[in-house]
Amino acid sequence: MKKEKVHRMKIQCDIAKMKEKNYRKALELISFDPPSYQYYDRYPIQPGIPFYRALVSSKVPCSQLKMLIPHTVGLFDEKFQLFTHPEKGHIVYKSMAKDEEFLEKCF
Repeated sequence: MKKEKVHRMKIQCDIAKMKEKNYRKALELISFDPPSYQYYDRYPIQPGIPFYRALVSSKVPCSQLKMLIPHTVGLFDEKFQLFTHPEKGHIVYKSMAKDEEFLEKCF
């Protein structure tokens, strides 16, 4: 009985460590320090949380907007990525429900 309890506690501790590791990885990936002040100059849309929140929560599909934005990965109510379709030029919105998928998309 005691071994079972210790085993469960070890599993819970391992799960907590994995969650913390995934959280730290995600935080590192969404924290971006541009290599220079001119990095965003070529994009007509500059970084701004209100702008991205409006895109994500809009009732108008992002695919109706044609503009160049930097590839963006973010967290509001859910994990998501926004980017300009390389051939069609419209904005693409993708929701990512799983941490693993979110981390894969960032690499």
